[in-house]
Amino acid sequence: TMGGSVNAENHYCSYNQAIKKRIKLFEQVESTAELVAMGRNFAEKGYCQLAESALQVAMQRNNGEDDIELLSLYGYVSFRLGNYQIALNANDRVLQKKPDDVYTLKGKGICLCRLGNYEDGIELLKQAVSLTDASFMDPYYDLAVILSEMGRKSEAIAVIEAGRIKSEQFI
Repeated sequence: TMGGSVNAENHYCSYNQAIKKRIKLFEQVESTAELVAMGRNFAEKGYCQLAESALQVAMQRNNGEDDIELLSLYGYVSFRLGNYQIALNANDRVLQKKPDDVYTLKGKGICLCRLGNYEDGIELLKQAVSLTDASFMDPYYDLAVILSEMGRKSEAIAVIEAGRIKSEQFI
């Protein structure tokens, strides 16, 4: 077996080869800012695999420096791809520099929930709810969804009602 397991990654499959080829193309882009812009554009269009590849090259070039915009976008794309631990790590790095960033608190909360740590995730979502304003109601929505998924319907309804008080346009 390859990689010591029947479940190990096949480095010779066409998908893996296509990713390696794509990364080589992104490595030819000289500007890190252009890679980030490409990543954002791909993400907005729903091409998260392409976005992740472009952002991965940008992250490697960043020499470990914590570019908040890059980390935030990388966390979002990683989450969309189901890479919750990677998204969580990106969120943690953003929160080290911006501990009250509502978007990142919300993202970390959802990641923790998807990784099975519901109580800590819900606490972060509640923190994001307490810090947000009517222009960004996503924390309310995400908290309500998580609570509903857990069978905590009455709490989910209370969150939705609180969101409607904060913003008439909410749901």
